[in-house]
Amino acid sequence: MAERAPEELRYERKFVTSELGSAEVEGLIRFHPALFREAYRPRWVNNIYLDTPSLLHYQANVKGESRRVKCRIRWYGSPGGPIARPILELKRKQALLGSKESHALRPFDLDDGFDPALLFDKSELPAPLRCELAVLQPVLINRYRRRYFVSRDGVYRITVDSDLGYRAVTDGGRVRSWIGNDGRVIIELKFGLGHEDGASRIATRFPFRVTRSSKYVSGVEALYAR
Repeated sequence: MAERAPEELRYERKFVTSELGSAEVEGLIRFHPALFREAYRPRWVNNIYLDTPSLLHYQANVKGESRRVKCRIRWYGSPGGPIARPILELKRKQALLGSKESHALRPFDLDDGFDPALLFDKSELPAPLRCELAVLQPVLINRYRRRYFVSRDGVYRITVDSDLGYRAVTDGGRVRSWIGNDGRVIIELKFGLGHEDGASRIATRFPFRVTRSSKYVSGVEALYAR
């Protein structure tokens, strides 16, 4: 099972709206002067987030620390049953720049319970990464419907996420019921180094403000801060 190389450093600017639905947001994107077009078919994205027992990753994100990381297992399609092509992703952030390191994992069946240590043991992962993962445990599962757009020049990408839901992972790896969609639509503008000015021009044409937004942080607070 081949290791995937880290992606190049990139920026992400996030916008969140509760006033507009996903169809209205997509209309704004399609009629943008940058001539965005749909780059990929819509699909459901599922993630299991892992963190330390004291939730250090969550705390670093809430505090806005300049160096932080999020660890998740991602797959597409159905949220349960056999998962044929899961991917381990580590999103690392340093100041405003981020990168994503990805590794293919062995298939597993979430309905049979989830044991990350067993899954990682069966997968071909670098030894240093195994040490990093050894202190992590599953915290929550989220899922959302994602649409993908790319500018005409191919420099800028936008994702639109809606129908966001969360559920907890219980003892023994079982999962609880979903906490429903809160109506938010999350827009992410993604671009590489050297394209900041163009990104600012693109952002000014949207009726949203750039904001800090983390689906993992929102999930922790929705599930546990009650």
